[in-house]
Amino acid sequence: MALKKIGTLWRKESKKGKYFTGVLDLGALGEVQVAVFQNDKENPDDKAPDATICRFEDE
Repeated sequence: MALKKIGTLWRKESKKGKYFTGVLDLGALGEVQVAVFQNDKENPDDKAPDATICRFEDE
């Protein structure tokens, strides 16, 4: 299976912690600006995801 690049992310840091922002190219759907935040797992066996992806929306 070949890999195809669909976007780029940049590491950022704020008072609340580190995160990524970037752009995903969804082909016919266009480009989407996203932010990716790491989830802090209290229990390593927890089934919670490692990260959450949020889409920026026009206001």
